[in-house]
Amino acid sequence: SAPTVVTPASSMSCPTTFTFGSKIKVNAAGTVKYHWERSDGTKTEVKSLKFDAAAEKEVSLTWELNSTTTGWARLYIDEPNHQYFPKANFTLTCP
Repeated sequence: SAPTVVTPASSMSCPTTFTFGSKIKVNAAGTVKYHWERSDGTKTEVKSLKFDAAAEKEVSLTWELNSTTTGWARLYIDEPNHQYFPKANFTLTCP
């Protein structure tokens, strides 16, 4: 599913950690390889997620920010289908 961004429950201050989450769903057993990309150009290492049967699993990314920022994070499925998920956008305004 499309990634979502969870805004921290506390009032915004800096630094603030955002959590991005998405669900990867498969219709058969196999291994999915994926990584996250961020608007600052960072790509996480490729991770593997093993499925024993058709299922859905959640994955997440945390990103700590120290200054006013507008950005996004998105999930990319490397294997098997080379697919980008939509971007999860956010804005942080530091006091």
